[in-house]
Amino acid sequence: MNDMNAYQDILKEIELWEIRLGDLQHERRYLIKKMNVPPQVNLCANYSGMPGSGMMVINLPEYWDRVREIDQKIEECYDVLSLKREAQRNMEKVMSQMHRLEYRVAYMRDVEKLKLKEIAEKLSFSEGWIRQVSMRVPRIRTKEKIPS
Repeated sequence: MNDMNAYQDILKEIELWEIRLGDLQHERRYLIKKMNVPPQVNLCANYSGMPGSGMMVINLPEYWDRVREIDQKIEECYDVLSLKREAQRNMEKVMSQMHRLEYRVAYMRDVEKLKLKEIAEKLSFSEGWIRQVSMRVPRIRTKEKIPS
């Protein structure tokens, strides 16, 4: 079942790109929020001897350049994710057409999320035999989507 490793790898890559995308979006929201907040006075004594008001001033052009850079990276993440998801769909299509019983059981169990009893009925085998075949085939670990 080493042929299933490529599918597992593409799922892991998609998960990594989704994590990267979420991180970039979070950083962008933080910078925009920071740019929209007026400067605040730092109410503490300054004993450095240097005059100052204690206000925290941001460098708006640097922040804006960083936001534009993050926007480009976010766009890149969307492009790569669409390619990876297309590859996943193509792999699933090919896997669904495989004729070896192990591949079909693995596909139905891990991608279609069918129970072994349903797989046995669809493939016209006994549930015990499908259970034995299923135990020989390692599971494909998929990340469950959490509704947001």
